[in-house]
Amino acid sequence: MPALPPAPVSAPLSAAEPTDADRPHGQPRPQAEAVEPASARALRALPPPPPAPPAPPVAFDAPVPLDAPATDAATQADEDLDESPPATADSPEVHRAWLQRIRELRDAGRLREARESLAEWRNRYPWLAVPDDLKPLADPP
Repeated sequence: MPALPPAPVSAPLSAAEPTDADRPHGQPRPQAEAVEPASARALRALPPPPPAPPAPPVAFDAPVPLDAPATDAATQADEDLDESPPATADSPEVHRAWLQRIRELRDAGRLREARESLAEWRNRYPWLAVPDDLKPLADPP
C-alpha cells in the first residue's frame, strides 16, 4: 500500500487566542483581523484632496414684468439691420464685383482662369454686355 501524504499542519494557537472550548456557548467565533497592505496604509496617510471649486453663479436676466411687451433675440436682430435688402446674384453690385475679379485675374496673368470666369459670367447673365476692356478675353485665343 502506498504511503499517505502527511496531514496538513495547522499553526499552533497562541495563548492569547481563545479556543472553541474557551468560548461560551452560542458566542460567534471572532474574525481574524485582516492584514492591511502597505499601499493601503500609504493612501490612508495622504491628506485628503482639496475640495472642488464652487460652481460659477448662474446669470439670470433681470425679471420682466408680465405686462411688458415680448422681445426676443430675433426681433432685436431685425431692428439692428438697415432697411436695404441683401444683394442678390442679379444685383448690379454682384455683376460689377464679378467683373472686377475677372480683371484682377487678367492683371495677375491668370488668363485661363479669367477666360473661364468670364465665360461663366456670360452664361449666367446673357442679357448683359461684356465690357470693352474684357472683350479680348471673350474671344478665343
